Amino acid sequence: MDGMKNDSICHICGSLGAQIHYRAMACGTSLFMGFRSCKVFFVRTIQRSVPFVCDNNGRDKKCLQGVSFLEVSPSEYDRKRCLHAQNLLFTASSIYFKFTFNYYYDKIRTGVVQRKENELYDAVSVGIHFVYDLQKTPRALDYARTLVHIEKLCENPGARRTNFDYSVDMSLAEALRKPHLCCARTPIGWNQDEFVETENLLDTLKQIYCRTVTLFADFASGCPELALLEEQDKLVVCSKNYCGCVLFTLAYNAYLNDYYGILFPHGFKFDEFLQTLFDYLHSNVVRVFRETGITTEEYTFVKTLILFSGAMFYQNFPVIPLTDAGLSIVLRARRKYAALLSELITTTRPELSSVEAMNRLTRLFSLIPHMMVR
Repeated sequence: MDGMKNDSICHICGSLGAQIHYRAMACGTSLFMGFRSCKVFFVRTIQRSVPFVCDNNGRDKKCLQGVSFLEVSPSEYDRKRCLHAQNLLFTASSIYFKFTFNYYYDKIRTGVVQRKENELYDAVSVGIHFVYDLQKTPRALDYARTLVHIEKLCENPGARRTNFDYSVDMSLAEALRKPHLCCARTPIGWNQDEFVETENLLDTLKQIYCRTVTLFADFASGCPELALLEEQDKLVVCSKNYCGCVLFTLAYNAYLNDYYGILFPHGFKFDEFLQTLFDYLHSNVVRVFRETGITTEEYTFVKTLILFSGAMFYQNFPVIPLTDAGLSIVLRARRKYAALLSELITTTRPELSSVEAMNRLTRLFSLIPHMMVR
């Protein structure tokens, strides 16, 4: 079995013929379970977002055990009673890390250097298999177009301007779960006529703020890596990088509309109160937009990088409390989108030399530090 390729071995049950399913190497038909498969387990658990309860008299090899996977052999595994999952928070993140145990991996590949706890194989790392597939371009361009489509859906330009509900009386966690409860998905209306629902300036500011929160929450929910994070890690990442992502969005739309100032949702402009801020944005961010002629696809990749970069690292060391699992996901997400941005440049601009392409990539990366919370 040593001659087998690693990507053909299920890391859950050890069966052959495995493929990537929900960021894990899982088989389509389990040798242990017969008609069942590890793939079906991931589909059922993650798509439904419900706990998995063992229905095989405590012998299902895919149950979450109250013992370490690193110490359990297959024969012992059968005799262990599973913990029923009603009292377990069975999230996609826990699945992703708990099921990358070392038993079958070490049995298949002997003499491998021991890895750190919670460190994943490259084959099941977030986006690593996708980055390898970038040799089959234009995958990066397809991915970018999907992000652009998500961006348009978040702005909802085709909606009608009608009376809408909004509320500032909710937590970030609630807004991320149900963005429409913070504010209805009204058309953003960058640089259009002001859409006024109230004559009170304070209420107007509340409406703009709530629509901005909904815009960010819709964008964040489109990031698959964010869905892998545990609830607390997700809140930390979003709360630390909300301002950077929103300001980057406002600056980009000011650039698109050739407007020297800051454009807010519903066509509002408050330049007289924000002179220092928009001077900073136009000097350090919009100027790079103009000099590089940044495309919408490049913008969406940089914006996603900001979500996983701002205020979380100093000289590559984490400065906010993330779990080991969460930190691993964030780091891999940064590498994934950086690789996609690089591939996008080389795919869409074949006329550039390697030096010119690297210079362009460097200019786009230089935008990220300016959006970090200070």
